[in-house]
Amino acid sequence: MKKGFGTVMLTVLFLTLIVFLNVPSRVYHSGAMERMEQEMDGATQAIILRADKKLAWVLMPQMRMYMEVGYDALGASVYDPNDMDYTLVDEGPDTVAGVKTEKYRMSAVGKDGKRFEGYLWLTLEDIMVRIEAVSKGKDRTERVNMELRNLRIGPVDRSLFEVPAGYTKMQGLGNDLGGLQGLGR
Repeated sequence: MKKGFGTVMLTVLFLTLIVFLNVPSRVYHSGAMERMEQEMDGATQAIILRADKKLAWVLMPQMRMYMEVGYDALGASVYDPNDMDYTLVDEGPDTVAGVKTEKYRMSAVGKDGKRFEGYLWLTLEDIMVRIEAVSKGKDRTERVNMELRNLRIGPVDRSLFEVPAGYTKMQGLGNDLGGLQGLGR
């Protein structure tokens, strides 16, 4: 992806995000950084993925706390498209949520051997606005569906990709997902 963007993501399942099912979210992306904000059961949570640092921060704004998790602990929940071997076959132009795209048939393999087969739609800026695929791992097969809506391309404030001042780091969790295990796959 070439440019930073901010958008509202409706059905969330994305190769580079921790997986949440059918949760309306706001997503920001710039270079090797992503932030996903969502509200579940009245509580707001934000997850910042920093591929450049190989870590994620889970922010809990109501408690002004955060948890730091290394990519190793996230395991199969995080996929960096730049770390995958994939083949794209151009299927021609298409439109997704009013955005002009190019549709591709995709076949991809992650470092862990997990395979993704299906279709993806990219804008002229290489922003993936839709994916319909099946992922096959050692223990399970999952359907991956994601579509971005209300796409806005433009500058993104870099402070969105940092832990806000005044937040306290949760101690004793280290690189363990602990309570996050139920949120992932």
